[in-house]
Amino acid sequence: MTGARLKHYGWGREGEGMTAAQQAFVLDRYRAKFARDAFETIVVPRLEDLALRAPRLALPTPLAAFCTSDRYDRVAHAYGKSYPDYVRAMLGDYDCAPDVVAYPRNEAEISAVMDWAGAVSASLTPFGGGSSVCGGVEPQVDGIRYKAAVTSTYAISVRSSRWIRYRAPH
Repeated sequence: MTGARLKHYGWGREGEGMTAAQQAFVLDRYRAKFARDAFETIVVPRLEDLALRAPRLALPTPLAAFCTSDRYDRVAHAYGKSYPDYVRAMLGDYDCAPDVVAYPRNEAEISAVMDWAGAVSASLTPFGGGSSVCGGVEPQVDGIRYKAAVTSTYAISVRSSRWIRYRAPH
């Protein structure tokens, strides 16, 4: 599915997944390895069915051109791609979802987001594409006033890009 956005959980793009034959192969391997005839399954919650708290930070008008509090963006930036992340996502636990997602296009917009985050006592956490397997996309928020977050993507150079996530604690 070319052009489809990334899944709101895990690896891959929306609409992608294993075929029925691939699923049967994997389950047969699991049955043999674990000597089980059946396994409990959990269906990944649909994006629209997730309980997501309202954003706790109001987005200033000057940042609205490259920031959003859209459900998809907030959910897609809540976790990395580790097994514990998958489990929490499949259980519908999105308490850690950022409140604002920013996609700055240049250094001035990066600076504006950082200034805003500093002004509202938000912390800054890198989100390098979400492949963290060690909880690195979930910042420690002890001692900081808000637990709201901003995730931002920006071009560092013509050949590279990065994500940044700002979190303001409770």
